[in-house]
Amino acid sequence: MRDSRNLTAGERASLTFNIWGMIFGPFYYMAKGMWKKAFSYTLVCFVLIEIVVLIGEHYNYRGVREMGFITAVMFALRANVDYYKKMRLGDRSWW
Repeated sequence: MRDSRNLTAGERASLTFNIWGMIFGPFYYMAKGMWKKAFSYTLVCFVLIEIVVLIGEHYNYRGVREMGFITAVMFALRANVDYYKKMRLGDRSWW
């Protein structure tokens, strides 16, 4: 197996970014057996989006679309790390 320092930028990106996690988000997590994290991440994202919407209404900001994209990217960046922890390290989630 190659050391992570010797990987190209494209190979390194494929380790840290999961396109299926971005597209399907919590459904991808549930399919991989990480339903607790799917629920937790989704709940956190909904709360953060609500906060941004409430603050945005006060300042006339309509950036909810960006928050949806940020949520998708968060799932994409965490999917491989969380799955690795589950399979290799035996991490079964937070509770």
